[in-house]
Amino acid sequence: MAQGHMIGWEHTFTHQIRDFLTAIRDGTAPSPSFDEGLQVQRVLAAIEESAAAKSITVQL
Repeated sequence: MAQGHMIGWEHTFTHQIRDFLTAIRDGTAPSPSFDEGLQVQRVLAAIEESAAAKSITVQL
C-alpha cells in the first residue's frame, strides 16, 4: 500500500453498505439513485459509440 493511503479499494464496500443501511434506517433515498446510475450508463454508452465512430459527437 502506498504511503498515506490508509483506505484501500476493499474498504469502499464497507462504506457503501453503511451508507445504504443508514438510508434505510433514516427513511431516505440511497445515493446514488437508480436514475443517477442510469444516466452514468447512458454517458458510458455514448463514449463507446463515439469511440467506435472515430470520436464523432453523439447524442445521449
